[in-house]
Amino acid sequence: MNGFQAGAKVIKKAYPDEPVGVFTRRDGKVHVVEYSEMPDDLNTAVDESGNLKFDAANVVLHYYSLAFLKKCCDLRGEVQSELAYHVARKQIPSVSDDGVATETPQENNGVKLEAFIFDVYAFCDSVGFLNGTRGIDFAPVKNKEGTGKDSPDTVSISHLPHFAD
Repeated sequence: MNGFQAGAKVIKKAYPDEPVGVFTRRDGKVHVVEYSEMPDDLNTAVDESGNLKFDAANVVLHYYSLAFLKKCCDLRGEVQSELAYHVARKQIPSVSDDGVATETPQENNGVKLEAFIFDVYAFCDSVGFLNGTRGIDFAPVKNKEGTGKDSPDTVSISHLPHFAD
């Protein structure tokens, strides 16, 4: 309705080191900074009211106009030629000389270069945001059951509408 090229629903971070990326602006352009790339001092930075400065969590509820997506897919266009990669240090399983897979290492042993759909926000001329509600729009499941945080046993679906079979 507002003619934005892209948009996103965002949720306020629950706590400073919550493992979610956050929407920010750099040089007037919208970016998402991944939690693994966010310096601790910025993660905990607060404004004069004591609220987190960087609290617009990217919960991957994105909206893109078709015209903008076409621009992103142009193989000779600026998006494809300028899109940057994120460095992710990972625990990558290795294979022994006899071809039998070994266990995944306990420590990071490799680097992956990743690109994300949200990286294209930096190429938008207009982006709109909608504030969502935690528990309705976002209930993360990132950990196994029994960990007590962001796991299947901490997510409630009682707020969801029930539909007849």
